[in-house]
Amino acid sequence: MQIIIRTINKLDEVLSILALSGIIGIVSANIFSRFFFNTSIAWTQEVSLGLFVWLTFTGFSVVMKRNDHVSIDYFVKKLPEKIFKKNQYLIMIITLLAISLIFVIWGFVLTIQSSWNVTPVLRIGYEWIHLAVPVGGTLSVFHIIQILVKRKNDILFDQEEVE
Repeated sequence: MQIIIRTINKLDEVLSILALSGIIGIVSANIFSRFFFNTSIAWTQEVSLGLFVWLTFTGFSVVMKRNDHVSIDYFVKKLPEKIFKKNQYLIMIITLLAISLIFVIWGFVLTIQSSWNVTPVLRIGYEWIHLAVPVGGTLSVFHIIQILVKRKNDILFDQEEVE
């Protein structure tokens, strides 16, 4: 069971690294081709766009796992500890519900609805691009549940981080 959890914990990072590396490699190859051969590789825009979508949603999962998302919480961090704990727990529950609904459920609906559409050059189905939404959402939900289970009776986020 621990191996499965460790694998899932690393999956979003691996996917993000592969997507970013792919974007860098493909765009660099296209720049090289334009500069030296005065011609462009036709499919680079499609593939780099698809990889960027994957990078966005798997990167979102990485940020949720590390709790590094952008927030303006100066006043929240000034709350008394008891209210602060309840506030952070409530925020995590709302985030969990929102991600579950928007990214996981609606992401699967988007993926299914886009299955008939293909990219112009490579004829790749858009469902492979849109699949990044529910995959990133599912990984994010997994990470939020881990945070809530591990830190149930503890402060979810340290109050002293901002000060």
